[in-house]
Parts: sequence; C-alpha cells; structure tokens
Amino acid sequence: MWVIVRVGTPTPVPQSFLAYGSDLSAQGGSPTGCPNPKASEDLAPAAIAANVTAIGKAASANGNIVAYPTGGTSPTTSLINFTTAANIANSTIIGLCEGECSTGHFDLKANFANLPAIVDVQGYFYPRTPAALGYANSDLKGTYRCQGVGVAQEGQTNPAGRWGWATFRFEPQSATLVADGDGHCTYQYSRTDVHRNLSVAYGATAEGWYAYLNTTENVEPEENGSATLTCTVSPNGQVSSGGEFGGEGTGWLSLGGDVLIDLYQGPDGSGYEASPLTCVRTAL
Repeated sequence: MWVIVRVGTPTPVPQSFLAYGSDLSAQGGSPTGCPNPKASEDLAPAAIAANVTAIGKAASANGNIVAYPTGGTSPTTSLINFTTAANIANSTIIGLCEGECSTGHFDLKANFANLPAIVDVQGYFYPRTPAALGYANSDLKGTYRCQGVGVAQEGQTNPAGRWGWATFRFEPQSATLVADGDGHCTYQYSRTDVHRNLSVAYGATAEGWYAYLNTTENVEPEENGSATLTCTVSPNGQVSSGGEFGGEGTGWLSLGGDVLIDLYQGPDGSGYEASPLTCVRTAL
C-alpha cells in the first residue's frame, strides 16, 4: 500500500496507518483490503513483517523515516536514511498499537523532509494466547507422587480479660495423585499433624502485674485417607481441583504435563491457610 509521510513544523508529525482491513484506499492502499488472516479466530496481529520503501527521488530534502507502534515512543534509530538522489528500501518488523489506540495501527514519521513511501505488508505476528498453548484435561494424566507441608492456624484474644492463645499446625504429607486425563482424579494421602500451641496471659493482682508464656507441641498419629476430585485443566495450563475435601486447589501444569504445582485452600472456618504440593509424574 502507498502511504504519505510528512514533516510538521517545527517538529515531525507521525501519521498512523492500519496494517489490515477491508478497505485501505483512504490511506493509499487497496480498496479490496488486506484481511487479517486470523480474524475468524478472533485474534489480532501484534506486529507485521514489512518492506518499507522511501521514494527519495520525490522527497523535498534528505532525511530519514522511523516506524513504531501507534501510541508508542518514537525510536531514536531510523529505519531508512534517504536522499533525493535515489529510492531506498528496508525490511523490518513493526509492532502494532500500544496503549489507547485503534487495534492494528502503526506510525510512520519522516524527519527533515516530505516524501511518499510504500509499505508492503508481508506477514503478521500474533501474540501467544492461552488457546495457543494447547493445554487440555488430557495433559493431566497418569500417576503423580506429591510432597508438601500443610499449614493451618487459629486463635482467640480477649482484650478485656487480657489473655490470648494461638495454635499453629504443620502437616507434612505425601500423596499419590492418579489422573484419568478426563478431568477426574483420585487423591491418596498420608500425613502427620504437628500442633504447636502458644498461650499468652497477663493481668493485675494486689501484688502487681503478671504475665506468662506457655508453649506445647503435640504430634498426632499418622493419618491416611483418599478422596475423589475434579481436576480440570484450562488452555493456559491452570489446574482447578475440588471435591470431598471441601476446599479448592489451584495449580499449574508444566509443558508436557510432567510436573504439577498445586496450592490447596481450605474451606471457610477450617483454619487452613495453604497447603502447597509439588507433584511429579512417575507413570502414565
């Protein structure tokens, strides 16, 4: 498509152009347009591959051309340095539309001269989208060995009575996760509760103020159990799980599905803050 770039006074003024569309005749392009190849997928290009030709023989003086995304900052390095003695071309990649602007636009700016230029769009670059990552429930399939430490806390204070207590629980656990690749998982776990209790009390008597600190630790017997869960994988690799535990898990699956990092959040009132697990696939 043909475009005209001009210089302003006292500084150059950029002009914005559309890289694709149904009719580009208003900016010197084809009246039949230059369609977006992925319009049917609702994807907009992030950049174009283009050949830019400066028609130096029609320029008012020697100068240079810069190209950049509409809404972006003008680069300090020129795309083409031209003279009035010759036409000159250069191939480049130009980003499209940054900030608050119309999708698909780029800017051209001529410094020190007026001249016509030709921009030949040769290809489009698209951002990597969640759909392009290609994750699906089938990526979470097989037997995974998991290790982690659950953390819970609860407590109570009584400012009027000037006392308080708190309990911290740590649950080292190992588990086996079996995923069928269709959004269903079986979770078999073995964990040990370690309770650390912290109590603080203080008050006043006829003899004066008093305060004491008490700590205890209680290790409960190992607990084994199992649960059936839903475990769905979004296109960008995020794994959501829930089921018999009553809480919910959010995690991320590696490319290829060999490693799952999961964070379990207990239901309201359970006291569970987080239970991070690292799961590695051992068999399909």
